[in-house]
Amino acid sequence: MVVDESQLLTSDCIELLRYLHDHRTTRFALVLVGGNGTWRVLSREPMLASRVYRRVRFQPLTRADVLAAIPSYHPLFVHAQPELIRLIDDLFAHGNLRNWAAFTDSALRLALDYDRDELDERLTRNVFALHGGAHR
Repeated sequence: MVVDESQLLTSDCIELLRYLHDHRTTRFALVLVGGNGTWRVLSREPMLASRVYRRVRFQPLTRADVLAAIPSYHPLFVHAQPELIRLIDDLFAHGNLRNWAAFTDSALRLALDYDRDELDERLTRNVFALHGGAHR
């Protein structure tokens, strides 16, 4: 079970999750995912903190990782020039896969509207415009 936004869990919620996870008739992995403050919230509950197997902190993808991963992330990017991928990452995605997903969804919708199957700078800039300009 994956619980997102775990930094918002109350003590009662954490205790319920611990109870369900420890119950003798259940067997499931519990993944607690969250943003800033997650570990601070979880570590306040010793009964849960002692059960944490591993903390994993995610960092944005490096430039090299973006250039290696994005062409195979979606067919829309297969023929995209590295300069275009860098532009998207610099002005919009910043190595964050959630941002890449948002960009990809919008780019696909625009590409369908204009009967296009490849990404170029014009389509890219139109996606930026849909999202209020390059940002984040």
